[in-house]
Parts: sequence; structure tokens; C-alpha cells
Amino acid sequence: MMAARPFADAGNITSTEEEDAILLDLARRDAMRSMRFEVPDAEEYARRLPAGVVEALKSGWKSPTGFRVTSDRADLLRPYSLVECKGTHLSAFGLNVRRVLLQWDREEAEEQRWIGKKRT
Repeated sequence: MMAARPFADAGNITSTEEEDAILLDLARRDAMRSMRFEVPDAEEYARRLPAGVVEALKSGWKSPTGFRVTSDRADLLRPYSLVECKGTHLSAFGLNVRRVLLQWDREEAEEQRWIGKKRT
């Protein structure tokens, strides 16, 4: 049995636009919460993440309302506070951790290029 959509169409606003507005508001609240409480260092946190979580976090894509992941990957990332409490948008902390992971990838690629040039 298919679950009903949580939001009904209202006037000229489609349910998708309404859902996106609500999800964006939830992401903003997550960001405010992370500013209010002490947030762990993103680099230290990234070092301790399991490989599956790292891959799920790096698989995110940019949408008009922010970075998102698929719903199954969001379920994997949610216990680590890397996505918002509902939906598939990355939290502010999740974005910081993702930036660290992508920076490490860039540094590793640069190191491999340097090693390759040194050998030739």
C-alpha cells in the first residue's frame, strides 16, 4: 500500500513547492540548533565515519534548495546528524563534513599527480 503524501495541494502552490519550503525551514532550524550547541570539529568527526557513510555523504548533489541525498542514503546519514531530521537535505554540519571529505579527495589527487610527475 502506497503511503499518502504528507502535504495536500493548496491553491496555486503545488505540494512539491510546499514540501520544499517546509524542508528548507527545517534545514535552517538545524543550522540554528548547530550554532546554539557546541558542534564537534568536522575534520575530527569525518575521520571516525564508516566508509559507507563517507560514500553516502559524498554522493550528495546540489538542488535549488541545497545539497541533497537519496532517501535511503538519508536514512543512513541521519543517525550521524548529517542530514536534517526530516527529508533529504544535508544539515549545516553535514555540509561541513562533506567539504572536509571532498578537500581530502582533492589533496589526495594532487599528491598522486605530484608523485606521477616525480617518477617521470
